[in-house]
Amino acid sequence: MSRRGQQDRGKERFWRRVVGQWRRSGLTIRDFCEQQSLSEPSFYAWRRTIAERDREASSGRRRRVRGYLQADAYSAYDGIYTGSNGAIIEVACWAHARNKFKDAQSTDPERALAATAWVRKLYDVEDEATAEIARLELSGPAASAVRLRLRQEKSVPLLESFHIWLLAQKDAVLPRSPVAAAINYALNQWEALQRYTTDGDLHIDNNISERTLKLIGIGRNNWLFLGSDQGGKTAAVLFSFTATCKHLSIDTFAYLRDVLQRLPTHPAEQLAELLPDRWQAARRAAAPTPAPDGAGPSA
Repeated sequence: MSRRGQQDRGKERFWRRVVGQWRRSGLTIRDFCEQQSLSEPSFYAWRRTIAERDREASSGRRRRVRGYLQADAYSAYDGIYTGSNGAIIEVACWAHARNKFKDAQSTDPERALAATAWVRKLYDVEDEATAEIARLELSGPAASAVRLRLRQEKSVPLLESFHIWLLAQKDAVLPRSPVAAAINYALNQWEALQRYTTDGDLHIDNNISERTLKLIGIGRNNWLFLGSDQGGKTAAVLFSFTATCKHLSIDTFAYLRDVLQRLPTHPAEQLAELLPDRWQAARRAAAPTPAPDGAGPSA
């Protein structure tokens, strides 16, 4: 097999799916974790091979979970939404929608630039919310409430006017042109594209998951040979842990060293305690409380 063929096969053994957004969490991306005993929402970067992704989507395997799933418009995801009977709610990505219009700039710059300017205004609202939250030093539900208020006040009217414009342009462009494809992409995803405005914990795009995936693309030449499909699956699991640690600002080496040393004697029914967010919370709880200024050590 050629080197390029080996690279392509190795690439297919990696697949990243960041599943969903749990409600009322301050974290950026949240996954529907298999551990139903987890009471708090957490971030988990979840990777699957391409074959596993398609099988799970078409079979509706993940029906036991509830929440939001933010992704692009890849058709295999439709089975997840329809197979969940409303338990998994679709949230679309404005970055993907914007990129469709950027691709059309060379053939219809006027319409493409107008559309991207509209999307830029939506992101301006997000920037305003982020600045307001930082200024007030808010977090958790209070931060979500600020973000939701600004979206309702400013983003919803922008979306309404943008939708009217899209419908008008749809009848004015060539059906098979790049700008028509961009318009149809946005209109077909419109309900899911608006959904982020209904909850302050949802995000306007899934760019964080896309950036995390790039780490695999950048380093792929360093691990050209995965050995087997099982090797690819193992690598996906390990990347999921390292991506999660990075997101939570955890020292990845310290986490893996501690967990791998504890695994042989750790009770199987308590494995959830070793997930990165649980591990981090336990370490913080066990850390000594700093003494007040001027106070000596306790007797």
